[in-house]
Amino acid sequence: MKIIESLFERLQIDLTIVATQFVIICILYFILDFLFFKKLLFVLQHRENKTTKLEEEANKKLDEAEVLANEYNGKIESINSEVYKDTQSKKHLIEEKEKESLKKAEVQINSEIEKQRKQIEDEISEKRKDVFQNQKQLSETFVEKLIN
Repeated sequence: MKIIESLFERLQIDLTIVATQFVIICILYFILDFLFFKKLLFVLQHRENKTTKLEEEANKKLDEAEVLANEYNGKIESINSEVYKDTQSKKHLIEEKEKESLKKAEVQINSEIEKQRKQIEDEISEKRKDVFQNQKQLSETFVEKLIN
């Protein structure tokens, strides 16, 4: 302690003034701490809680939204593929039914054509018989016309 006192004496510093100033600074610190620093600290912590925590919550919500969006897109894709498969199967069934109806119509038309062809062939064969039966008479008539 003597060293500090001798140092203060050489620098011409009065210890009572230093002690008084120290006490004044301590009192001023406690007053400012009570009036200003605690409220400032409260405001800073409150601001940090509002901004940082809200940002963290927003990030969490964004992550949840991304997960839900991916899930939604996956479900949409699966539903699209199911709908596509369903429409393709229905289309295939309709095509098969149309093919069957076309085949039935084709068979019916072919049978009608065959009936008409037989009928025409029968008529032609009858007319040929008539022509061949009248062949002698027709040839004589033809010869007569040529000669005359």
